[in-house]
Amino acid sequence: MTKTEDLSTMQGRVSWFCEHFDVKPPKLQLDPEEPDAVIMTDEILAWARKEGVSLDWLVSGCFKGPLSTFREKYRADAEGEEYVAKAIDTAYRLEASVRMASEVALEDSGNFQKVGGATVLAMAAEMAAAIIEGLEVGNRPKRQA
Repeated sequence: MTKTEDLSTMQGRVSWFCEHFDVKPPKLQLDPEEPDAVIMTDEILAWARKEGVSLDWLVSGCFKGPLSTFREKYRADAEGEEYVAKAIDTAYRLEASVRMASEVALEDSGNFQKVGGATVLAMAAEMAAAIIEGLEVGNRPKRQA
């Protein structure tokens, strides 16, 4: 952070944001009656929207808004947790089906080498098909925006 980036001021926060995210700053208009105060202009509002800057943070330095938004977007919810649990269960069951197919192939042939990997994988795929039906692959519940 350079000497001019005082995060206690709006100018400093704009400067810090631009430096860290390699973006061009908006034109800042200072209040003639309060030299450290920046006047909120349409250009600043448009810049904040374009660059994804939280107005709470930009104007007052408050982190609560951006952190709450981040948390709400990325925290686990009940549907997501259930999906992850199903996915983990499916992975274990697929692993077990491959192991079982290998054992069956070995028992049937007496020699695993004769059966070959393709046969074992085909058997595991058949066993796994029913398992996969229980998990809607690629359809993870979406959070409401």
